[in-house]
Amino acid sequence: MSSARAELCWEKGVELDVVLNRLESYMASVGLELGVKCGETYTFSWRRQGKTILECVQRPWEVQSLLDASFRNLTWSFCSPVESTWFRCCIYSAPEEGLTCLAGEQVVRLMINFDEEPNSWTLTPEEAKRAVSKYSQLRELHTHLGCDVVNGFSDSHYSGGTAFNQDPEHLQKIFRFAKKGRNVFIVPMEEGRARRVGELDWRRVDDCN
Repeated sequence: MSSARAELCWEKGVELDVVLNRLESYMASVGLELGVKCGETYTFSWRRQGKTILECVQRPWEVQSLLDASFRNLTWSFCSPVESTWFRCCIYSAPEEGLTCLAGEQVVRLMINFDEEPNSWTLTPEEAKRAVSKYSQLRELHTHLGCDVVNGFSDSHYSGGTAFNQDPEHLQKIFRFAKKGRNVFIVPMEEGRARRVGELDWRRVDDCN
């Protein structure tokens, strides 16, 4: 099944405890709870001597493992009372690929994955309702977490399956919320509905200072 993801970015970085505490606070305000795995809420992954080592913790900012060269990712999720997992979150480091969400001890990127593609025209009524909620929540997180930019991607758009009228400066992005530069909004989500079959002009591009 196709899915979507949001990339939340901070140019100057932000402390891990600040990000997680603000994120937990916001999610609680919209009725979402931290998922629990092995009795804890966050899972660290390290790569040591060719083996992946997992550790579940309650307060990841106290572990001080983000500077460990073997750190690979920190994952957690948020769940709704009536649904399964709502958001899946990740901060990662992949030095062998030159990719990371960190700048020293600062978090510069946070990935949030979810199931419903807000740009899709195949959503069921229930999926569309969830997509609208998640899209709106990501817009609010842009302000609540003080992000410089939030970029949105989807599997089908990335593969070209629904990539009509693409913005050449922001190829593959389905939405972009930013303090400066270009903002890209999904019109159907802004109107609280699913994208219609054959609806090609589904994005609105606005420039800000």
